[in-house]
Amino acid sequence: MNVDSAQLPDYVERAFRGGPTFDTTILPSVSGIEQRIVNMPLGRCQYTAGYGLRDRSVWEPLLAFFYAQMGQAYGFTFRDWIDYQVTGGAIATGDGTTTNFQLVKVYSTGSRTYTRNITLPDPTTLVVYLAGVAQAGSTYDLLTNGIVHFHSAPGSVPITADFQFFVPVRFATDRPEFQLQTLESASVPNIILLEILAGSP
Repeated sequence: MNVDSAQLPDYVERAFRGGPTFDTTILPSVSGIEQRIVNMPLGRCQYTAGYGLRDRSVWEPLLAFFYAQMGQAYGFTFRDWIDYQVTGGAIATGDGTTTNFQLVKVYSTGSRTYTRNITLPDPTTLVVYLAGVAQAGSTYDLLTNGIVHFHSAPGSVPITADFQFFVPVRFATDRPEFQLQTLESASVPNIILLEILAGSP
């Protein structure tokens, strides 16, 4: 993915609200019985922030990012402060042959689960476990797109991990609405960020 490591300041990120978005078509019958068609089974996060009158410490970082990323052209890293970490997350079970494993986060409710591939983990927070035993960093590498590569294939044991992660995002428009009020204050009524899904150039 064409995503830069640049990140908005924490206090700017924390103002964004949002989360995963799905696309489902509902086809109701005359009797009220409905059919649901899942058009997009892969959740795509969307975040929105709106700022009233703010000083330069808020709107200048947003303006700088918009210029640097050329609007929608280039992605950057974003921390979703509602959902940014995994503790003891199940990754896979070794088979003695496979050496590459995708970092994931699993969401469960009752018998239904949703597995989310994590493509931008924070490498400084990653700890990988085999059968509950923390592995030395020298036994594996973190490759691009959240792939953990073991130097020696794990045997038939559960592989889990602790880590924090970012969401790859881009601006949703090429034309923002910055409105100057005074020389030191401006408003930014609507800033939208869209997740860049894996496989996007």
